[in-house]
Amino acid sequence: MKYNMLVVTDHTTHSATNSLYELSEALKNDKRCKNIWVASRGFEKNRAFFDADTNAAIYSTPVRKDFEYDPEGTYFTLHSIQIKKEDIDCILVRMPQPLDKHFLLSLEKIVPPHRIINNPSGTIETSSKEFLLQVAHLCPEIQMCYSAEEAIEMSYSFEIVLKPLYMYKGLGIARLSPQYFWSGLDRYDAENIHTLIPRENFPMLAMRYLP
Repeated sequence: MKYNMLVVTDHTTHSATNSLYELSEALKNDKRCKNIWVASRGFEKNRAFFDADTNAAIYSTPVRKDFEYDPEGTYFTLHSIQIKKEDIDCILVRMPQPLDKHFLLSLEKIVPPHRIINNPSGTIETSSKEFLLQVAHLCPEIQMCYSAEEAIEMSYSFEIVLKPLYMYKGLGIARLSPQYFWSGLDRYDAENIHTLIPRENFPMLAMRYLP
């Protein structure tokens, strides 16, 4: 049996290193694949669909040999077609943070949950880095920090990495020792944490820094 797969994403958040394009091509070349379409939240006609309107039309781009990353995203507008929900056999979720749980759960109205790769309920449960506390035994020393003061206190024991709960691609990650604070490659005195990470950015997940 051959399957029609819908990939849901947001091409406006992509970069040249996004694996979606190579992954989609590999799926298309699989003998079990009939069609593979990519629906983007960044395409205006899809606004209602990505707002969890289960009656909305779905506009998708067929994956062809020329499907590749384009910073302008013109491929999604030039080759978009409307597809029927009943033609979709399975769905692959490749959405960036922050996740919209209402949209993810609405996908279960199109296909059964076991035909959604990256199951919506599991994706929602693990969407925050706070989930790592449930597998703390697999991680370096880890704790939730609800303020800069808690992060500073933890850094007295060992250098730490601070991770925003819902960011991705390494955005917002910082490193802290008793002497220094790093944001990207830039190093500051540790007390600058109060100005470089606003209070509203907390809570953050703190994890022991491994060189």
